[in-house]
Amino acid sequence: MLKYMMSSSGEKCPDYSGDFSVLSKVDQNNCVLETAQKYLNLCDGLDNGVLQRDKLTSKVSLPADLMAVEQGISVLCDVYACAWDKKEYNVCVDIREELKKISGFYLVKLSDAYFSAGNILLDAKGKANTEDEFESLAGKDEIKPLAQSYNSLKNIYGHWPMIEVKSDLLTFFEKVDSYSHDFDIENSIASSKKVGRSENKTDYVISSHQRTL
Repeated sequence: MLKYMMSSSGEKCPDYSGDFSVLSKVDQNNCVLETAQKYLNLCDGLDNGVLQRDKLTSKVSLPADLMAVEQGISVLCDVYACAWDKKEYNVCVDIREELKKISGFYLVKLSDAYFSAGNILLDAKGKANTEDEFESLAGKDEIKPLAQSYNSLKNIYGHWPMIEVKSDLLTFFEKVDSYSHDFDIENSIASSKKVGRSENKTDYVISSHQRTL
């Protein structure tokens, strides 16, 4: 039967009877959700002429390529602020457009987390239904955070801005390297470029018909 355990945030998370791999995946899905929302906030701010980059929590758990892109975005945000101070507004416009182009990549990661959360929720409900009445009632309470996670991912996935452009990780990392060098910004994502190149294809294309469920 599912059991509760306390997370670092103080909220309850299902333990899955010691199944660490499932628990880890639930945590990662929630982190992807948080990261995607912060990315949208960043883009919305830039559309309104404001650079506001929300920092990730110190214990964030993300896929390696998403973490690399997050680090790259942090570098571009530093360059943006520096260019703005120097009144190099053309650079700011270019960075804004580059950040927008990576939206398709975020949607791919978000969709992965969304479908993963759905499978975990269905599996947990199935397990609860096989228990006796008393344990099943307890299971419903423990399933609640899984349902909340799934619904949150579904909501942000369903309302993601329409995308018809490619997200090219290789080009993105090359631009990060170029701008960090030109503006003398510390670039700690040497491994990020390697992550981007490790895939056979670094193009992510999302169109409206792929978002219907």
